[in-house]
Amino acid sequence: MKKITFTKNELAAVKCCLNYDSSDDIDDDRIGQLSDNYSNGGPEEFKKLLGWNDHQVAGLISSMEQKGIGYCDTDDMAEGQTGPLFWLSEDAINAYFDLKKKAQAATV
Repeated sequence: MKKITFTKNELAAVKCCLNYDSSDDIDDDRIGQLSDNYSNGGPEEFKKLLGWNDHQVAGLISSMEQKGIGYCDTDDMAEGQTGPLFWLSEDAINAYFDLKKKAQAATV
């Protein structure tokens, strides 16, 4: 497994891509997310979330691709999707839930 660290903005984009991150059981959320084939978000979502323009989001996506957080796919369009999708890697999903688990343990 590749060691991944996130900037604040990368972490926000990763959270935007998750479908399972709401229960108190972090391990259950991790399993659900890893078994879900829709761990994705789009540049338009990132722009809205961060209040950024196209160039800023392109830089964010480039950085995330270089770090192994995921990849941007311009060919695979989901129903209702009007632009490219950013798909999270398994390493990024695991790194996110590891961070969440560490934060939870620090508060106990």
